[in-house]
Amino acid sequence: MRRVQEIAKAHAGIAWCLAWAPSGRMLASCGQDCALRIWAPASQQGPNDATTWSCVASLGGAETSILEDVRSRDEEQDFGDGARCVFARTLRSVQWHPDGNSLALACFDGSVVIVELRRNVVVNQQGRTVLRLHVVSELRGHDAEVKRVAYSRSGTLLATCSRDKSVWIWESALDLDYECVAVLSGHTADVKCLAWHPLRDRLLSGGYDGSMRAWQEDEDDGGDFGIVSLVAGVHATVWDLAYELPFVCLEDSGRDGDDPEHAMTTTSQTLRLASVGDEGALVIWECTEPDPLKLGAREPSWKSACMRAHAHARPIFSVDWSPAPNARIATGGGDDCIRIWRIDDGNNLEVEHEVLAAHRGEVNCVAWQPRIRDAAGDRASWSNGSSQEERQTEESHLLASCGDDGSIVLWEVAAT
Repeated sequence: MRRVQEIAKAHAGIAWCLAWAPSGRMLASCGQDCALRIWAPASQQGPNDATTWSCVASLGGAETSILEDVRSRDEEQDFGDGARCVFARTLRSVQWHPDGNSLALACFDGSVVIVELRRNVVVNQQGRTVLRLHVVSELRGHDAEVKRVAYSRSGTLLATCSRDKSVWIWESALDLDYECVAVLSGHTADVKCLAWHPLRDRLLSGGYDGSMRAWQEDEDDGGDFGIVSLVAGVHATVWDLAYELPFVCLEDSGRDGDDPEHAMTTTSQTLRLASVGDEGALVIWECTEPDPLKLGAREPSWKSACMRAHAHARPIFSVDWSPAPNARIATGGGDDCIRIWRIDDGNNLEVEHEVLAAHRGEVNCVAWQPRIRDAAGDRASWSNGSSQEERQTEESHLLASCGDDGSIVLWEVAAT
């Protein structure tokens, strides 16, 4: 596992969250400094040549003055040195819309902000190329800090969760207008994390109460979202959740008329999920769909497939599953460690790589770069280029991480 590049002081203060664009060509970050930043490679030498990644767009924080945004100056706050800040408080989570043209941000002021990425390129006073970011929507409803945002696979639904113990589901339109379609209650404490099923409009939430709850629209009950399964008692706090992506989902993702229900019939009815918690445990779950021939069956079944009780010495804050095939699991936590795990033939979790001092503080997020299948369909390729030299085998993956030190680190993770 090789440290390809460290972007020191990517954020002033804590760097909270990272999100890869669906194409894999850009990386979004947000942090304690109230800033959203977009990073991209300055050259396309190859997908693993990350030594030239730099900031190509920024909104909020100390660089707001070089960009436009649609809020009035009355809504902005002074950030010092003449700069203006469009966000009132910490940005805790960011995720790209599946079309790659906009992002959702979770803010500690209780709002969710939708930012559009406009591709008319400008050059700032320092001579760096930047893109324009525009705030296009502000979603209000939560009564406390928003902790996580998550888009469904189709991008038509956006889920948000908060310290107010609720989960909200918003429906998006083509004009980036959002409407709340469900407010889900049931958690008894902060809701920390969200994960949409990769092939269905089913949402999983986890939180400070130690429970994982699956929510799904009930067509027999007027289309309202309701809870379909509940798992509790494994983690003291559920900090993060990540589904393993079935390879058929990646292969078909760019086709017109892609049908998630059809895709499910072409792969296993069982998907794996990773959960991590406050006690340092990593748990792998098998989620099996209900029998479609059984009348009225709609509840998936959950089974703990394997577990590492002390995967980290302190809480694990982030988990991510690398793209299939040969998927691996990355974890990062409060012990300043990043570990890469594989599941062996005996269904045991084994450490494949580890970094014991990754960020000079807590590791808050780990995120694998997306991968897609090439045109031949017989091998996977990195998605930041199409030249022959950028075609990669299963030899390595690119992983991004961020932490309390404000830095972003890009890692090349070799297969063993």
